[in-house]
Amino acid sequence: MRFIKYIPFLFFLIAAAILVWFTVKAYTTNSRITESNYWQNHSYEVIRNLQASLLIISNLETGVHEFIITDNADFLQHNLAQTGDLYETLGSIKYLVQDNPAQQQRLSSLRNKLDTQLTIHRQLIQLKKQAPLSPASLDIYHSKLGMDSIRILTNQMLQAEDQLLTGRKEQHALDTAAPFTKPLTGIILAMLAVFASFLWLYKRSSKNENTFRGMVDDVQVIIFTTDLAGFFTFTNKKMSELTGFSRNELLGQHCTILLEDATAEHLRKVYSEQQYFNKPTTTEIFQTKTKSGEKIWVEQIATLRFHNNTLIGFQCIVKDIDKEIKLKETNQHLEQKSKDVALQLQSIIDNTPAFIFIKNKEGRYILVNKSFEEIYGISNEEIIGKTDESFCPEGKAWDHQLEDTQVITQGTFVTTEETIEKDGAFYHYLITKFPLLNDDLHVTGLCGIGTDITEQKKQEKVLKDAKQTAEDAQKAQEIFLANMSHEIRTPMNGIIGLSNQLIKTPMLQTQAHYVNNILAAANNLLAIINDILDFSKLRSESVALEHIPFNMKQLVEKMALSFQVKVKEKGLKFYLDIDDSIPSTLIGDPVRLNQILINLIGNAVKFTTAGTIYVAITLVIQHDDNVRVSFVVKDTGIGIPENKQAMIFDSFTQTRSDNARKYGGTGLGLAITKQLITLLKGFITVESKPGDGSTFYVEIPFDKTLLTPDTNESTEQEIFPEDVLKGKKILVVEDNPINQEVALATLQSAAAEVDIAINGIEAVKKVMNGTYHCIIMDIQMPEMDGYQTTVVLRNMGINTPIIAMTASVIKGEREKCLEAGMNDYTSKPFIPEHLYCQILKSMGEEVPVTNIAMLPSSFADTNLVDLSYLHQMMKYNADIKYTLDEFLLLTPDTLDKLLVASNQKDWENVFMLIHRLNSSLSFVPVPPAKDLIDELEIDAHDKTNTDTIPERVHQVVQILNEAIVFVRERRNDYEDN
Repeated sequence: MRFIKYIPFLFFLIAAAILVWFTVKAYTTNSRITESNYWQNHSYEVIRNLQASLLIISNLETGVHEFIITDNADFLQHNLAQTGDLYETLGSIKYLVQDNPAQQQRLSSLRNKLDTQLTIHRQLIQLKKQAPLSPASLDIYHSKLGMDSIRILTNQMLQAEDQLLTGRKEQHALDTAAPFTKPLTGIILAMLAVFASFLWLYKRSSKNENTFRGMVDDVQVIIFTTDLAGFFTFTNKKMSELTGFSRNELLGQHCTILLEDATAEHLRKVYSEQQYFNKPTTTEIFQTKTKSGEKIWVEQIATLRFHNNTLIGFQCIVKDIDKEIKLKETNQHLEQKSKDVALQLQSIIDNTPAFIFIKNKEGRYILVNKSFEEIYGISNEEIIGKTDESFCPEGKAWDHQLEDTQVITQGTFVTTEETIEKDGAFYHYLITKFPLLNDDLHVTGLCGIGTDITEQKKQEKVLKDAKQTAEDAQKAQEIFLANMSHEIRTPMNGIIGLSNQLIKTPMLQTQAHYVNNILAAANNLLAIINDILDFSKLRSESVALEHIPFNMKQLVEKMALSFQVKVKEKGLKFYLDIDDSIPSTLIGDPVRLNQILINLIGNAVKFTTAGTIYVAITLVIQHDDNVRVSFVVKDTGIGIPENKQAMIFDSFTQTRSDNARKYGGTGLGLAITKQLITLLKGFITVESKPGDGSTFYVEIPFDKTLLTPDTNESTEQEIFPEDVLKGKKILVVEDNPINQEVALATLQSAAAEVDIAINGIEAVKKVMNGTYHCIIMDIQMPEMDGYQTTVVLRNMGINTPIIAMTASVIKGEREKCLEAGMNDYTSKPFIPEHLYCQILKSMGEEVPVTNIAMLPSSFADTNLVDLSYLHQMMKYNADIKYTLDEFLLLTPDTLDKLLVASNQKDWENVFMLIHRLNSSLSFVPVPPAKDLIDELEIDAHDKTNTDTIPERVHQVVQILNEAIVFVRERRNDYEDN
């Protein structure tokens, strides 16, 4: 009974014991479940960090790769931040696996490989920024940039952690299973608690898995899983974005839905081998199909998936590399095309006859063609990378370096000629060097092209020799003509002079007839000789033009009067029409104009047997400082055939061979006329028909004088107010006493205050110590000539007007004076009024309006010495007598020195002495010596025709000695007044 009594208590104790046991058991079980749950979460955290690392590594690789391919720095925008995130993630993993030595070892290896690979990334980025990478460099880049070993390590850590996770899930399942089956309340409660705990843990586990799957959806790479048969079991959002299929459309479908048959078969073999040989990871590049049918290149990394150590499928990470592959294909195409073009270009370069080379900025050869190798006798291997110093003589190498430096630094073309010796022969090359530019227009080197001009040089030498021979022959002809003309003209002057004297003496009628015939024949012969001499001077370009004022109407009317007798003898009508609008005073060369008109009108008279000669002079156009005047000479003579009109201006030419016999002449008249017109910057044309006569049209420009002529044609002209230069202080720089006297008298007659300086040095001193309104400067002077003096004065800052005054006949003197800094130029002999105008104009003062005196268009031939200019220039006989005395004093000494210099062939001294004579003869003219002296001055200056200079000097000395006798006789005619 007692036992029964305790039975309930016993059951209670048993129940209590069971309950205590179950409670203890439940507690320990719950602890194990909590720990199991912690390690599951621990594994998920490790896996999440590892997958995040894979994602960051992939993004880093993609960014660097895209930057290398495209050169777009935007792909590196997040590079630094991602690198920081990667190391932070690795730090978290290191903390999580600190109790797992195997994972720690794998993590350490992973960290080392990442450090190395990120260093390579930075180096490649730096290289890419410094210079573009070639296709070969890109291939090297691909080999260095790959991260397969890093992915393998990461996937090994994932597999290890996945296996741990699987074991922990199994342990968790055992801990959460029901340990009792009896329907005890405590057990039920315990089971309910365990079940509640299990349910809580399961929900948390599901939540973690959902969180992981959400994270996979958010990554920027494509991730999917398949079973072993290849059916999709999971795809992320990026997978749908790439393929165009939704997740629901892909799940449960076979992966071949996205593949071509050939690609599918290839991947089946690859993944079968991976499965068979248990390869952790494989990487394949292939084209996948989208829903729209588009094909896209992808890179797929496939990793084996295990569950409970059992292979259940594949986990794949896919990267879209379509742009990269297509860009690579494009680059390969361009590279191949570039290679083809380079081969074609090299073929062209190698087969061109010119030698071609390219150098870099340091002067080293980087390309030469076959012609270069053959010409210089050097192989491509011997020259590439070398400079000119390696195979050129030192001097030539230095020349090449200077040329290269000019091309590189200035970016200009340089062309030189070079002579190269080869096999004992010399070859000439024209080498052109030019800069090579990059896309930024910066010079990167230079290219040179050498063209063989040996044959051209030979032809040039042949032509040069032929030209020299022709010039020598022409020069010999001109010298011969000049010498013969001078030789003949000297006795002819004697014949004409003696005949003129003889005809004045009493003689029989027959004798007078003979003398007149001698005079006519001599004058005709002298005219021919003068034509030949003029032609010779024109051919040798030794004609010096005048630039002086003259009266057009007076010149033409005087010239026309000379034909009056001949026209009357032939019964011709002669009409002269001068345009009244032509300014009466023009500036030009009246002597040459007179010669042109005499030739044209003379031909008209000569070739017209009956009818009319009409001469019209018309103003064509008028400007402020110049005019153009036309001259028309029309006749009713024999005319000129059309096919002969072009040749009438050639020398020694007449339209018919019998014209010379019938009409006389040398055939030089029109040739001389055209050349004179050309010298005067005009032109001539002709219209003619045989039997109807000819019309010659000439147009010539003239400058207008500074003065405005008065319309009053009174014979007594007021030249200038006597005090026109009153208050003006003028310095005359002149070494010739005759010229000093003329200038002094001329300027003082206009009330100017005048100082004289005998050379440039004295002139500079006077200017430094005084003030002058104007300087009259001779050109040729001892110690310091006019050019040097002007330069010195201008450099001293002295701006006083300077007017050059010279008798020189050397071409270009006027331009040379203006270039030296002079303000104006006048020739000797000068017209006083014209000189006054130049002085006033140079000072910027108003020029008076009045008439102007004219120089005679040619010197009088009645006497050996023409004293008309002195009469016009000087008011007082005493001044004239003083000037003649200076002439008598200076001329003999100058002639003696001239003979000595000529015999010693001292041409520079001959030029100085001749110039001094010419300067004196400007004011005391000796017409028979003028042409000789002008020619001598030019030839001595240019050192031409020197073999005949001594002989011509003797002729000048002879003529001037006669002039000295004449002047000595005439000086006594001028008494002081």
